[in-house]
Formats: sequence, C-alpha cells, structure tokens
Amino acid sequence: MATLLIPIIAIIPALILNFSFFLLVLLIGLVGLVIFRIFVIFPKIGCLHCRAKFKCPQADAMGVRDL
Repeated sequence: MATLLIPIIAIIPALILNFSFFLLVLLIGLVGLVIFRIFVIFPKIGCLHCRAKFKCPQADAMGVRDL
C-alpha cells in the first residue's frame, strides 16, 4: 500500500508550491487508480485466495464466500 500512496503524498506538496492543472489531473488520476485497485481489483483477486474468507465479514458482504 505504501508504494501506491507515496506518489499521491509526493504530489500534494508539489501541487501546493507550484499549482498547475496537469498536476491536479495527475493527482486525480492517481487517486482514481488507487480507488479502482482497492474496490474493484483487490476483492476479485485478494479475497478469492484469502484463507480467512470464511471468517471475514467483508468477504460475506462482497459475496466472495459463494465463489
């Protein structure tokens, strides 16, 4: 997770010091990709192979136990 969040944290000071729409679009794009990975890709890959999926309340909410 740190490798996903470090670029976002690094862009924030650059955006404050030298505002440009390119940096703003880049920041929004990075945040969008992280959100996409967390909410779309990770549940389909990580939760399917997790050993705790029969104990995890999130797996039940996502319907992973049935797969």
